[in-house]
This record gives sequence, C-alpha cells and structure tokens, in this order.
Amino acid sequence: MDRALLKRNAKINFKKQWGDAIVITLIMYGVGFVASLLMIPAQMAAPSDTAIMLSMVSPFILLVFSILVLPVFQVGAIRFFQKLRMNVPTGISEVTGNFKDGNLKNIVLTNLIMYIKIYLWTLLFIIPGIIKTYEYRLIPYILAVRPDIDRKEAFRLSKLLMMKIREVQFSLQL
Repeated sequence: MDRALLKRNAKINFKKQWGDAIVITLIMYGVGFVASLLMIPAQMAAPSDTAIMLSMVSPFILLVFSILVLPVFQVGAIRFFQKLRMNVPTGISEVTGNFKDGNLKNIVLTNLIMYIKIYLWTLLFIIPGIIKTYEYRLIPYILAVRPDIDRKEAFRLSKLLMMKIREVQFSLQL
C-alpha cells in the first residue's frame, strides 16, 4: 500500500469512531496525570512527620501504579487503535478489557519482567539499558495483538521486529 491509500483508509476509519478515540486519548492522559500526582507528596518540603512519611511512600505507590495499572491501560489503548486501523468493530471498553479477561496477569508480569530487565541492563552502564529499552519497545504492541502470548516469545518477537526495523532504516539511508 502506498502512503496516500493508508492515509485515506485511516481517515475513513477514524471518522467512524473519532469520539471514542478522543475519549481513549483523554483516559491515557488522565492515567499519566494520576501518575504525576502520585509524586507530589514526595516533592513536599514541609518538615512534618506526615510529609516525611508521604515522601517515603509516594515513590512506592507510583512504582506499583506504573507496573500494575499503566501497562494494562496502555495495551488496551494500543488494541483499540489497532482495531480501529484495521476497521474491526471496537469501543472504549477495549481499554479496560484486560481487567475483565484472563490476560491481566500475563500483561502485568510481562511488563514487570521487561522493567526489571531494562533496570538490570541499565545498572551495567547506561548504553545497554538504552539498547534494551529500544529492543523491548514493541512488547506492549505484541501484547495488544496476543495478550496470551508466552513471555519469552514476546521478548523474542520484539527483539526480532526491532532488528528488522533497524535493517529497513539502514537500507533506506543507503
């Protein structure tokens, strides 16, 4: 397909559910906003016992929120936009669908392992962490298509796809 055809198809599909797409985008911004609000107690400078306790608990709450909630919404939003792109019937419930079906555990564990791997690679030096972050970039997209996929297979596919993308980008530069 050429770019013009892709653009025309995208416009046609988007016109059908533009309201849902805007609501899902706002939901994702709202989830990000909640995550940023969780850091406010950690930044308070009041020297009270409550402020000190909040500053110690707030990063932990943010970490738990970022690992347990954010990826599930992210995978749901990606699934919505993929279905919208392919002209498959979908709706706002796609974002929270991972909470209802049996794939929540797999999505959370796969993302948790991804974050741990990136963190451990970053401990070596910064560059390996950046490389692994790039390598694992497609895991949420893979989980959006196949939320029941084996973790090892998701990591393998992400690495393989990113290597193919790099090859294509390199060949386009020549």
